[in-house]
Amino acid sequence: MPNYAYGIVHTTPNGTRGVENHLTPHSFTGTAEEFGRATLLDFLTLNQSLSEEFVVVNVWDSELQGVGEATTRAAMVSSHDLDSGPFPTNQLDIDHFTYYVISDDWDMPHDEVLGEFGTDIRYTEPNGLVVPGSGQALKIRTGHQCGYITLDVSILDSGPTSDPAAWEAVEQATIRAEGEVRICDWLMSCQDHFPDLTGGRRTGYLTVRVSARGRDDKITRGNAVHPRRVPLEHHLIETWPTAAPAPREVLKRDETTRYWESAALPRPGS
Repeated sequence: MPNYAYGIVHTTPNGTRGVENHLTPHSFTGTAEEFGRATLLDFLTLNQSLSEEFVVVNVWDSELQGVGEATTRAAMVSSHDLDSGPFPTNQLDIDHFTYYVISDDWDMPHDEVLGEFGTDIRYTEPNGLVVPGSGQALKIRTGHQCGYITLDVSILDSGPTSDPAAWEAVEQATIRAEGEVRICDWLMSCQDHFPDLTGGRRTGYLTVRVSARGRDDKITRGNAVHPRRVPLEHHLIETWPTAAPAPREVLKRDETTRYWESAALPRPGS
C-alpha cells in the first residue's frame, strides 16, 4: 500500500493565502492522483466556507527524497479538476475580470494602455466592456473576477446582422491585424481552441464587436458539487475586415459598463 505525504494551498474569501503541510506518511490504496482528489474532497467537506475558493493539493511519495519540494511532487490536484468532462469547446477560463484579443507581434511592454506601465495598469481606463490598447490588442472586461464563460466566435465579411436586443452590453473597436488575431486568457496565453479571428485573411485592420450578457448577475455557486465549469457569463465576438482604425463604439450598456465608465473611479490628479 503506497504511503503519501501532502500539502494544501488555498485562498480564503478575504484574499489571504492558507498553507497546510502534512508530510508524515499516509497510507492509501490507489494512485497519487486518486489520493490527491480524495484529500481535496475531504478538505472541502470540512471547510465549506472555501467551496468557492481555489484549493490545491500537492502529493509526494513519502518514501522518496524531496518530500515537500515542488519539483518532486507525485501529483497535483486542484479544485478546478473536480468537475467531470468533456467540456464545451467554447468555454474560456477567465481571471482578474479579464481576457484579451491580441494580434501577432504585439509589443506588450510598450503598449501605452495595456502594457506593463500602461494607463490601464497604473489606473483603470474608463471603458466598459472593451478596452482598446495602442493598436494591436484589446482587453475585454468580464463581470466576474474568475470562473468560466462561454465565448462564441463569428468571422464575417462585413458588419454583423446579430440582434443587440439579445445582449446586455455591446461594444466594438478596431485592432491592427499583424498576422493572426487570437483570443488569449488573462495571462495573455493564446487559447488554441478558438480560431484566428481574421479567418486567415490578411487585412490591415479588423473590427471586433463584443456582445455580453450575465456580467451584472454576480453569480455564486454556493455548495453545489463544485460546478466551476458552469458558465457565469455568455459572450460573442464578431469580426470583419475594415480599412481604417476607429475608436471604441458603445452600442449598448449594462450596469457593469456604467460602473467602469463612472467618473467616481479614482483618476490621476482627481
